[in-house]
Amino acid sequence: AHEGTRVLCGVMVEDVRPAEDRVRLAVRQRTGSRPRELEASCVVNAAGLYGAGLLKQYDSELAGSLEINPRRGQFLVYSADARRCVGPSIVLPVPCPTLGKGVLLTPTVFGGLLAGPTAEDLAPGDADQSRTATRDGLARVRETAERWAPPLARHDPIWQFAGSRANLRFHDPSAMPDFVVRRTGRVVTIAGIRSTGLSAAPGIAEYVAQDLGVLELVSRHTAVPTRPTEPRWPPWVAARRATAAERTESICACEGVSPSDLRAVVASPLYSSPRSTARPSLASLKRRTRVTAGPCKEKPCRDTALTFIPEPGATARSP
Repeated sequence: AHEGTRVLCGVMVEDVRPAEDRVRLAVRQRTGSRPRELEASCVVNAAGLYGAGLLKQYDSELAGSLEINPRRGQFLVYSADARRCVGPSIVLPVPCPTLGKGVLLTPTVFGGLLAGPTAEDLAPGDADQSRTATRDGLARVRETAERWAPPLARHDPIWQFAGSRANLRFHDPSAMPDFVVRRTGRVVTIAGIRSTGLSAAPGIAEYVAQDLGVLELVSRHTAVPTRPTEPRWPPWVAARRATAAERTESICACEGVSPSDLRAVVASPLYSSPRSTARPSLASLKRRTRVTAGPCKEKPCRDTALTFIPEPGATARSP
């Protein structure tokens, strides 16, 4: 948004209609507004779990050869005390023969310990259920974690959550590529990219832009030409690097989140730019600052954190 990109949030793509030199999209706000039409010189379908539904509208051959289903992963989070049972290393078991690496024990940058994930294949239509943790799934994670590190049996988890990734399955057993990057006219499909997607994203973007030749990237003078000498720490990391005096006023004692950390998120270009429809919420503050994510289970800080979310139409204050 800061570089002039228009960001539309809460918008569902209902129709993709490729033309010779343009692609027309029919989109609708999830809140129920009338559909409207957008035009683009090219479209990248990186819709994850929902990518197969769009694929049917412009590449029936590819859509008929595969399906995308949610693969649920469930996690447990332990406190810093439990992390001492493992130390600074990642406990990575020998991969199982079917679904990935199994349950890992991973120290987090916030000082705790993460155990998980499971790998549960769900039906393609069960995307809404794929982010719901289950009693049986969490029990499997805990049992495995205590097998890798028996002292964990003396500690109770402080948090739990579930997420999903898009699993790609081909109807032909002999066709088993790890992922799909394919151009169909002026539409590019990127599907089935799992846990390596974050680290692979720059290379995939470069391949789509240059090798497939569908994007014309324009260099802007406002872009940062080189990496800064000093790292730009995220607010939650910066809070821990600050001096004790700078952290005197705290919104979330568990995670060391200050008022300036919350104001910095609300005033970021994603939420303050007039070209973006994104609006801050308690969930977005939690993702970016860890407020309400501590072992207190958000009871002392939730109401205070909500006061930092501006009313619709209000201008966010700078930190």
